[in-house]
Amino acid sequence: MAGNRKPRKGYCPKRQQMPITIRHSGSDEKALMFDAHTELLKMREGVATPESWHVLTCRLNIGNTLAHWNFNDTARDVMDTGLEALRQVYARMERTDKWGCSADELASISAALVLTDDIQMASTRRELRNAIDHVYKVAGIENSAA
Repeated sequence: MAGNRKPRKGYCPKRQQMPITIRHSGSDEKALMFDAHTELLKMREGVATPESWHVLTCRLNIGNTLAHWNFNDTARDVMDTGLEALRQVYARMERTDKWGCSADELASISAALVLTDDIQMASTRRELRNAIDHVYKVAGIENSAA
């Protein structure tokens, strides 16, 4: 080889990734929804734990982010009302040391959860990933799943 030529770099294939426009499996989709609804039932029955509140809050924060980024004012209002109800549940727990919610709070949280499920089904995988990353970033948590 001539002294003025650099050797060619070897071929290095790119790492294969699933395109972020393809959704995850139906069972994973249902699991994301099912956990929050299970925790809401625990809240209704009065056997909730701090983890129940955190699961509901995380789920509604993701739905709220998607609603504010991609949907209309009605969706935003429903999500904001659901999150406000969760704040009231937490405030009551700090006063009484018991997890539970009133009928109005339960209805608001339930409506927001159902809307979050609908928003998730209407969102692309990329939108959902960005919303989850945003919620983790705002919460100050490193999202290792991404």
